Amino acid sequence: MDFLQLASRLNRETVVKSVATSVLLYVIYRIIKFLIWYRCLYSFFNNCQGVKDFSWRTGNLHLFPKLFEKRVVVEQEWMRRYPKYYRIWMGPFLPVIRVYHPDTIRAIIKSTGDH
Repeated sequence: MDFLQLASRLNRETVVKSVATSVLLYVIYRIIKFLIWYRCLYSFFNNCQGVKDFSWRTGNLHLFPKLFEKRVVVEQEWMRRYPKYYRIWMGPFLPVIRVYHPDTIRAIIKSTGDH
C-alpha cells in the first residue's frame, strides 16, 4: 500500500474520531481509577470510630453548630462517646483523625514511622 492510498483512508474525520475516542477512553479510565481510590479511602477511614452521619457535600461539617460555644459542646460530647480518638470528615475528601487521649498520643509520638 503506497502513501496515497493510506492518506485517502486516513481522512480528517477518521483521525478526529480516533483522537476523540482515545481521549474519551482515557477520561473514563481516570474517573474509574478515582472512584476506586475514593472507595478505598472512604472504607478505610469509615472503619475508624467516629460520627457516621455523612453528607456527600459537607462530610460531617453539617453537624457542627455555627456558634463556637455550641461547637465546643458537640466536640466534648464526641470526646465522651469516643474516649481515645474519633474521625470526622471535612468535606467529602478529607478525613481528620482527632487524637486527644494521652496514651494514644504517647504511642504515636514513640512510633518510628518506618512502616
